[in-house]
Formats: sequence, structure tokens, C-alpha cells
Amino acid sequence: MNSATLFDLARTKPLETMVEHEVQKRAYELYEQRGKGTGFALQDWLEAEAEVLAKCYPPAYS
Repeated sequence: MNSATLFDLARTKPLETMVEHEVQKRAYELYEQRGKGTGFALQDWLEAEAEVLAKCYPPAYS
């Protein structure tokens, strides 16, 4: 993974790319936390995606 920050990406990339970058980073962190075991790539990706999107779009309370 490269060390580009969200700020760096914001200057040159569309929002979708920034979100995908954050999901990739988080999924890799989950993979590392799991001990780099195989067979959980989809689970790690979906969990990371849910976390990142929840930060970007918190639930609206009425």
C-alpha cells in the first residue's frame, strides 16, 4: 500500500477513488489483524467498506 493520505488524494482524485483507497487500507488492516490468513478477502473487504461508508455517510436520526 502506498502512503498517500486522504488529503493528497483529494487534490487529484474523485471522491469514489478516495473512498476506495480508504476501503483498501482498512481491508488490509483487517487482513493483518487476522494474522494474514487466507480465505477471508471478501469478508474483510465488505467489513472495511461498511466501516468507511459509515464514516462518510453516518445514519440520519429523525
